Amino acid sequence: MNVNDLQLVKADSLILRATCLAITPEMCMPVLHPYYASIADRMVEIVRESNALGLAAPQIGIPIRMIVVHLKSVALVMVNPEIDAIFGEMEKGNESCLSLPGVLVPVTRNEGINVRFITRDGFEKATTVTRLAARVVMHEIDHLDGVLITDHE
Repeated sequence: MNVNDLQLVKADSLILRATCLAITPEMCMPVLHPYYASIADRMVEIVRESNALGLAAPQIGIPIRMIVVHLKSVALVMVNPEIDAIFGEMEKGNESCLSLPGVLVPVTRNEGINVRFITRDGFEKATTVTRLAARVVMHEIDHLDGVLITDHE
């Protein structure tokens, strides 16, 4: 498969309802395997072309646990992201999704999370994100578990 041919899938695609598979440690550490790195690069390209805040691998038809978060012109690839803790007030905010064009859904989420993941360069990282960044990470991790914004209605 040529990763350059990967395109967004829409809401009726069954892959968006699948629980995605983790990328095994030997495929992402000490460096991300070239196949997965090329998927990550294509995801970053799609996010930038779409002027989106994030993207999950199943949204391009690949059922693996990888997301891209794109804030302030920086695209961060997260491999096997896991939320370790949620905190703060519950906040309602409108969310949209590249796989659901034209749909805007009010979703209630916590204002902050602690998240662990592996970087595109193969390093384990843990960080705390709040507000918009937390919302984007939670939205994209939902995709990895087969959850769409319309499930929050």
